Amino acid sequence: MAEKFYFVVNEAAAGGNVAKLWPKIDQRLNQLNVTHSDFKTNFKGDAVRIAKKILAADSSKESVIVAVGGDGTLHEILNGCKQYYASHPSEHQVPITFLPVGSGNDFARAMKISDNWSVALDQILRVSSPQSLVVGEYQENLRGTHGYFINNFGIGLDATIVHDANHSQVKHSKIFGKFSYILAALHVIRTFKPVPTTVITDFERHHFNNGFLITTTNIPYFGGGVNIVPTASAHANNLDLVLIEKPSWKQITSFICHLLVKKHLNLKFVNHFSQKHFTIVTREKRFSQIDGEETPRQEFDVSFSTSSYPFWIK
Repeated sequence: MAEKFYFVVNEAAAGGNVAKLWPKIDQRLNQLNVTHSDFKTNFKGDAVRIAKKILAADSSKESVIVAVGGDGTLHEILNGCKQYYASHPSEHQVPITFLPVGSGNDFARAMKISDNWSVALDQILRVSSPQSLVVGEYQENLRGTHGYFINNFGIGLDATIVHDANHSQVKHSKIFGKFSYILAALHVIRTFKPVPTTVITDFERHHFNNGFLITTTNIPYFGGGVNIVPTASAHANNLDLVLIEKPSWKQITSFICHLLVKKHLNLKFVNHFSQKHFTIVTREKRFSQIDGEETPRQEFDVSFSTSSYPFWIK
């Protein structure tokens, strides 16, 4: 049973709307007599630091860390926790959870957490014990960087869409922000240049001359609700990779139609891998996105595997 909640609040999420929403959430917590503290993030990556600070002060079995924002906020908290426990392996792992009030809440969709903050808060408070979920782990072999993701790691098309969406004026609109990915997608699908890609599994090497969509996912959804792998689950000890080579407009239309009925993985031009370990190599610079957070254009030699962490969800 949780006795204290630490809320890590990204006030910049949802076009800055969380800054106005948090006082209402805080008031509700006080009305319910929930013991809690809040920490406001000040810049991108700050939730990593805050998570480690919280754990250094309190890693008791009665504590829970709550991400208040979008998937990016939860991503940072997960990585902060993982970094802390890498150097404190014998300590109790404090579970984390998610109050989805950002513009990208694919993890909430996958875990059936309400998009109404009041209902989602009640869901959090009704949990009696944590459960271990699978998270993705990656090692960038060219640069030596390492980290974790809760949702997806995308190279190419979806990452370019994230980049364009994040830099659009629509993204920061409180009313139209949720449409930023759709508008960016319409542009990027027409202009994106495919990239030669190699996928290395335990037993085989697969080469694709025109890698278009290259998405490694831990959950069914990406890009704000697109059900890219309906069978993906954070309860299963594997990651799913979907790779589509540059399609014709006819194939794009077919893909969209099949996507709506969750049959797109059966299409011949859609390549689907489900593995615990694999490596993706590209030799041209492209954007990538990790849980909706963009990274600079670069070549990739990245190895993926599964890990786990306790989450305060039903």
